[in-house]
Amino acid sequence: MSSLPSLDPALLSAINKAEITSSFVVDEIGSFVNEAGNSKGIGNQTDLELLRALRAKSEVVLTSGLTARAEQYKMPKHADLAIFTARGVSGLGLKPRAGQKLQILTPPLVTSYQAAISAIKTQYQFIHVEFGFEGTKAIRNHIDLFILSSKQRQGIDIFVEKLDLSPTASFELPDLSITLAVGRGKALNQS
Repeated sequence: MSSLPSLDPALLSAINKAEITSSFVVDEIGSFVNEAGNSKGIGNQTDLELLRALRAKSEVVLTSGLTARAEQYKMPKHADLAIFTARGVSGLGLKPRAGQKLQILTPPLVTSYQAAISAIKTQYQFIHVEFGFEGTKAIRNHIDLFILSSKQRQGIDIFVEKLDLSPTASFELPDLSITLAVGRGKALNQS
């Protein structure tokens, strides 16, 4: 995570301890998508660097076909990519690099968000989940740490309530607010 401005050591420590992470950038009203249905323009360069760092720490990025299409996904630079989709990924132009895997998780073998995370957990230890709202809500108790960011703090507070999360820490960068959270009733193992 060295490409980020000097981050609080507690933030880095929490992120590094988590095996399964999920991140969202939200606007001032807690929305993680714009009018076009993607996150473009909601974040800033610092948020993009945070996302890149989370992906680089992971062995695999797990997303849905809907998210991959809306965000026009490319292969992560330092991780494999797994996509849970019933529609496939034609048209995305995903080209794995040497040694990199692209996994397509489809019915009838994988029929739910829970089944997708379970399948990936058998193959990888460090997972970054980039599902949309419904997928993330369905598996929130599988996620060790949510990393929520916004240019406006109030957007994070609204999103935390929508997803029914428990904030554990907050950090202020000059141009970005970051909140760490867990699903209600689940705490990150601090040992």
